[in-house]
Amino acid sequence: VSIFKHLFAFDLESSIAHVCRLFFVLSKESNLWKEICLKTWKNEPVNFLTTKMISLNRCWRSLYLQRPRPRTDGIYYCRETYIKVGETEGNFALPVHQIIYYRYLRFYDDGNVISLLSFNKPRKAIKF
Repeated sequence: VSIFKHLFAFDLESSIAHVCRLFFVLSKESNLWKEICLKTWKNEPVNFLTTKMISLNRCWRSLYLQRPRPRTDGIYYCRETYIKVGETEGNFALPVHQIIYYRYLRFYDDGNVISLLSFNKPRKAIKF
């Protein structure tokens, strides 16, 4: 169980649990999920998290899976688009330009966030 504490919760839930029956049972261990929850929401009081956990069938794993949180093992991005009107030259029609850019966000376990704006489209993306 102590080795599982060093894995991401996503790996614990998706890949490790499918290796064998023993790993499946160990991946559902309540103390393991309690530590993951306390590490994920370290700025919130323990009694608040415990109250939330009790309302979800007394299961720390359910609390982790149902409560919103940013993932820290990847990058979020969104595509932004807007229209910009150009300048006229004489009697010609107004030129219109469509501007497309991408905003990238990377969240870290310690609470830091890196933000980047770029005109480069991501090479590969996985939708959840």
